[in-house]
Amino acid sequence: MSTSFHPDEVTLATNEAKTPTMLKQDDSTNAQDGFMEPNAAKPVAGGILRPFQVRNFKLLTGAKLKTSALQGATFIGSTLVGTDFTRSDLTDVSFDDQTLENVTFSSTSLKRTSFRNAKLRNVSFHNTDVKHAMFDGAKMDKVTYAMLKSAEATLNDTVTI
Repeated sequence: MSTSFHPDEVTLATNEAKTPTMLKQDDSTNAQDGFMEPNAAKPVAGGILRPFQVRNFKLLTGAKLKTSALQGATFIGSTLVGTDFTRSDLTDVSFDDQTLENVTFSSTSLKRTSFRNAKLRNVSFHNTDVKHAMFDGAKMDKVTYAMLKSAEATLNDTVTI
């Protein structure tokens, strides 16, 4: 058996990338007690994570999500304790009604990121522009509040705990 290369038989790649069959997922992905919403964009190896919802996902405790591109993600009922988002792009991400404890946002993009009615304890925003993030109705410890206030964040109806 011989193998030969014929330039006339080469098929040129198109601009549309296709996900290999082994990476395809069905409409909902289960991971312990969390799942992704049907019809939400799926994370694909080597690509960015497009808008998706994370519900009741307890595995984010202690997660290191450094330099992650999570634009448009929505966290619902998730536990974020000791999670590190250093140098991540969290544009349009929703942390509404979530509890964040010992979470690090260092040099992180928070454009239009929402923390509405969230509870924040010992959350760090070092070298992070918080002016375009939304904290309406959030509850936070005094240190987090002072840090956000000095960084000129808009803190409408926030409560210190």
